[in-house]
Amino acid sequence: MKKINKHIVVVRSSDIWLSSLSLVSCDGIVALLKNFYESVDVITVNNPDDLEKIILASPDLVFMGMKFVPTDTKLGLNDPNKIWLSDYLDEHQLAILVLGKWPMSLSSINILLNSGLEIVVSIPQIFMSGEN
Repeated sequence: MKKINKHIVVVRSSDIWLSSLSLVSCDGIVALLKNFYESVDVITVNNPDDLEKIILASPDLVFMGMKFVPTDTKLGLNDPNKIWLSDYLDEHQLAILVLGKWPMSLSSINILLNSGLEIVVSIPQIFMSGEN
């Protein structure tokens, strides 16, 4: 099967409290996506400076494995100035795939991919989300 010529980036954090995507789940998702897409990368975001890596990668689609990045790690979840990843990516006009309302499992993603590969590209229009 010919792979789709798109660049997919999976975004997660190595800080467990920031990421909704474990390393094991991330590796599984990446392995699955690599079966269908030419280029699949993981970008680790632990602070606001790391967000620039996503923009520089210039992906066709960002698979979000986290919701926000605090500007002050001491405040963590309570940081009133945290940067919501969905808003940040929207400001930079990057398409995002949010599975927050779906069960976050490889079987869900496998069903999504096997339901028609071209639909994966249009999914961001359906699941575009700003987390506030």
